[in-house]
Amino acid sequence: MANLKKIGVLRTASFMGLYGVFTGIILDIVSLLFSLLMPMIFPTLTDSFSSYGALGFLIYPLAIGLISFVSGLIFIPLVNLVLKITGGVGLKIQLGDQIY
Repeated sequence: MANLKKIGVLRTASFMGLYGVFTGIILDIVSLLFSLLMPMIFPTLTDSFSSYGALGFLIYPLAIGLISFVSGLIFIPLVNLVLKITGGVGLKIQLGDQIY
């Protein structure tokens, strides 16, 4: 069994930022579909669900990605501190037939 004692801060924060961008894109698509379907379902609410345009479609995923990256920069050092205090976390890693 391997023991995880430290996580790379910048790589993990970068992963979290990229994951946030993809999550933002998915949420943007769902929001767009929702705003297109609402006037058909509730015709009296046509003005309530307005589109925020192409700029909003770009800014929203980037904002979520940036927030996720900064959260990673703050959170991962705290995780490393806890790992240091507790002695790490046991991991069972299997690659093919070999177990580490």
